[in-house]
Amino acid sequence: MNNPSELVKECVLRAISDDYENLEKILEDVGVWLGERKALADDSTVIGALEALIDEGYAQTYDLSSHPSGEAKAVSYSAKMINELWFYVTPKGKKLARSFQENWRL
Repeated sequence: MNNPSELVKECVLRAISDDYENLEKILEDVGVWLGERKALADDSTVIGALEALIDEGYAQTYDLSSHPSGEAKAVSYSAKMINELWFYVTPKGKKLARSFQENWRL
């Protein structure tokens, strides 16, 4: 992976590909994985990658807090609400994530 912004997007996709994750966990995981590859990205770059994945149909935002049953409800992305939202891959995102798995073996 030669393009740093694409590496950040891959790491964000990896972070949300196996479970619903909040922004704090995404930032933590992406920071670790970039560090393993001797790369860096600030929070705004990671958020930009997350927003791009949402715009491209690879990720979806969810509300997990307002449902007593614990069900995830898909909601529209709102930058103002980013700290209350959860993120998970779409079926399209799962397919892309599987194609990256070989790159993730460090």
